[in-house]
Amino acid sequence: MPGHLIFIGTLHLPPLPGSPSCSTSLEDILCSSLENAERMVEGGVDALLIENYGDKPYLERVCPETIVSMTVLAREIKREISIPLGINVLRNDWRAGLSIASILKLDFVRINIVSGLYLTETGVITGDPRGIAELRRKLSFSGTPEIYSDVLVKHSLPLYPRDLEEAILDLSERCGFVDALILTGRRTGEPPMKEELAKALEISELPVFVGSGVTPERVKEFKDADGVIVGTYLKEGEEVSIERVREIRRAIDSLSK
Repeated sequence: MPGHLIFIGTLHLPPLPGSPSCSTSLEDILCSSLENAERMVEGGVDALLIENYGDKPYLERVCPETIVSMTVLAREIKREISIPLGINVLRNDWRAGLSIASILKLDFVRINIVSGLYLTETGVITGDPRGIAELRRKLSFSGTPEIYSDVLVKHSLPLYPRDLEEAILDLSERCGFVDALILTGRRTGEPPMKEELAKALEISELPVFVGSGVTPERVKEFKDADGVIVGTYLKEGEEVSIERVREIRRAIDSLSK
């Protein structure tokens, strides 16, 4: 990926087969997803992250229909774009995400909870760093995507670790396989506190991405981060707006002027 402040656009997929809200064929979902992916690329994202955002309420581990659907969508999107591509399988299905990313030779996978114990709207989720490391090793014959881990993931209450520093040190030192950290606010659309970002950048030896609350006006607040991950702001309704993507791109580019 290019230099300072990498711009990753998140492609929010609509409800997929297997979701109680799904009312569209996979063919139609593919057509709309390709159009939105093309808008992101044309607007200037550096990388693309696909996510089953529409599959609410989420499962910790998704059903087979969702895995097949996301595999098909990721494969077809990868064929059409020339920038790095990653995947996140909500709510925390690292088995599916890492398997899809490895088999399709995607560039990275986002995992919301790698380690620790969290109360979420899905229930209690326990991280499994050993399991992730073992699966990554098993799949290394196919490809080894980078792993981006959330720190104190949004929409959750940590039971352990207790604070930001402990969470970062666990991910960077005790896990040993995490390639980048993602810092978010408490909820979708909310930015992390400035003090938290400063603390994360001070502590972490890994790249730190801001993963929520990014707008053109706030980009300058995140100039010291390694990148931003933007999803909600890029949309008008349910579709990606090229102009909104360009607004973020211009704000990032203005930092170097």
